[in-house]
Amino acid sequence: MELLPFNQVYSKFVNNFVFIWDCKMKRPDWDQLYITLCYLVGMRSRDDMTHVGAVIADSDNVLVSTGYNSLPRNIEIDKEGKRISRENGEKYYWIEHAERNAIYNAARRGTPLKGCKIYVPWLPCTDCARAIIQTGISEVIVHRNGQDFYDKHTDGKWAEQHRRTTEMFLEAGVRLRYVTCNIVVPEIYMNGIIHNAYEYLNREENEK
Repeated sequence: MELLPFNQVYSKFVNNFVFIWDCKMKRPDWDQLYITLCYLVGMRSRDDMTHVGAVIADSDNVLVSTGYNSLPRNIEIDKEGKRISRENGEKYYWIEHAERNAIYNAARRGTPLKGCKIYVPWLPCTDCARAIIQTGISEVIVHRNGQDFYDKHTDGKWAEQHRRTTEMFLEAGVRLRYVTCNIVVPEIYMNGIIHNAYEYLNREENEK
């Protein structure tokens, strides 16, 4: 067996692994973790136009509930897709919002939400704002990057809703906090080495 020179072996090794002493381990804080989870949960939505996710955590940062915008349980998309269509505002009769679904999911288990916080990619509508207030959620954390993206792609269509939402939270004593953070890219940390999660965990899928 031919032995490679040390410099070639070292080069091949470094190209396949990233060492902890060569880069900082990206340990996300709670805000970054749960904001990222909002977007992952939102991917469950079957709404063809918009995907939204919401995450509720308690004061100890323990995950309590999640939700995404969807039809109610046991209600299916009709063959023509009218129930999820924006035409004549039809989808707004059928689709429940992520924030309220997260609240309902907690209610189904009898989990109280007083003193909890809810993470959202952008400001809730006024209907969801009322639900947040009424269930005793004390803090709403909005992804500033997501809000900027939302405002850009909706041309201010929901600005009045969001103004009223902000007014409600202020008067009801619900803390509204914006966070600026990047979405977490998963990594595997094993034996002091950071591995590319996508490359290693999706290897079988990539080989198909």
